[in-house]
Amino acid sequence: MKYVKCLGIIFIPILVFGMIYTTLYYFDVMGSNVFKWISLITMVLSLFIGCMYLGKNSKSKGWFEGLKIGLGVSLLFFMISFLGFESFGLKNIIYYLVIILVSMLGSMFGIRNVKVDN
Repeated sequence: MKYVKCLGIIFIPILVFGMIYTTLYYFDVMGSNVFKWISLITMVLSLFIGCMYLGKNSKSKGWFEGLKIGLGVSLLFFMISFLGFESFGLKNIIYYLVIILVSMLGSMFGIRNVKVDN
């Protein structure tokens, strides 16, 4: 259940803000470079916050929990991009590595901030 909530925390803001950014981009309110950077920042923040939640609900090995979520999200995005929406290159590899590293860091921060009551 903690994975479902974590994925909800990750994907709901991405979808909501993605629709807002796409609408603004469609009506030429923002340029393509701004759109790319804001999308990346939204992705990173959503992953970090979602994996912090996962880390707080894990008992140990926060990095491993974040790795599982990061690999799952990266695999999902790879499969979507593999459908032919964009070509695969070094930029994509770096993007997937950022996803994995941010999710690992988020869950490590989350597990570190858990208060232990004795």
